[in-house]
Amino acid sequence: MAPTSPIGATSTAIPIATPTVFVSGATGNIGGALARELRQGLGWAVHATARDPESSRAQELKAMDVRLWRGDWDDVASLSAAMDGCDKLFICTATYVDDPGRERVHAENLVRAARAAGCIRQVVVSSSIGVFTYDGSGNSHRHSIFFDRVMAAKEAGEQAVSTSGSGGEADWRWTLLRPALFMTNFLAPQVDYFSPGFRADGVWRSTMTAESRLALVEPADIARVAAVVMKHADNFHGRALGVAGDVLTVQEALKQLGNVTGRSYQPYFMSEEEIDKQKESLCFTIAERSLRFMADNVDLQELTSMTRLTSFKEFLNREEELVKEAYL
Repeated sequence: MAPTSPIGATSTAIPIATPTVFVSGATGNIGGALARELRQGLGWAVHATARDPESSRAQELKAMDVRLWRGDWDDVASLSAAMDGCDKLFICTATYVDDPGRERVHAENLVRAARAAGCIRQVVVSSSIGVFTYDGSGNSHRHSIFFDRVMAAKEAGEQAVSTSGSGGEADWRWTLLRPALFMTNFLAPQVDYFSPGFRADGVWRSTMTAESRLALVEPADIARVAAVVMKHADNFHGRALGVAGDVLTVQEALKQLGNVTGRSYQPYFMSEEEIDKQKESLCFTIAERSLRFMADNVDLQELTSMTRLTSFKEFLNREEELVKEAYL
């Protein structure tokens, strides 16, 4: 007969404590997906803050037994109180178009709150794949002005996590997730910001080349990867992972989109001179050359060994109604 308990264990085994995770941005897409993954998939406890605990998103969290505190990322005291009793922290902050540096402040506030709480043993950050190409000088790949400011803020947030308050190595396990371009940016209304004019004329203008590959990710996949990293803190400690579910040429991506909408789409690969003229644009796809190289930082083989990922084709088919609503 096979043993019903581990070899060498007594009949009165000591239960392992269930992890408790503070999830920032839990009312958003990535944080909300992670809260569901942790609560419904792993049965872990989740803490979070919400500016409005009575909002529909907050009510969805409460229905999953997520413990909510009223607060925001500017209130370190409320953040620290909500983190009390948590041993893991997920940081996913927002980018502010009018003030990119604000994201750095919020990330640093979350780190300060975690240190004040004194119980956090692992931190996982969702940042950006663009940090791989950012060298702090503003010259790497001739970055656009806005991209440079955004990546400076994201890199500073990463450094706050990976170092101690005195500048040495942090005393907690940490992992940096750097997601690729969101697949949802091909849906309305995001598509009009990331691909100006695309819905009108079917021409996708970008800094890409015919040979370069576009790294794409479904936001929920970021949450699944984060959950795996949290389960295996030692395995992923000190690493920066590019996160994507698919890597395609622009031509391949547009063909897959056309298969769903029934329309024909064409890529337009901008010249270096045209890109230079967009240096002050807020749109990465027409201003940022490093978009061409981001897929080089994605190891799909490792990622697919960690969890199930969503291909662009799967995403488009799943969201067929929204895709057709956006383009037809």
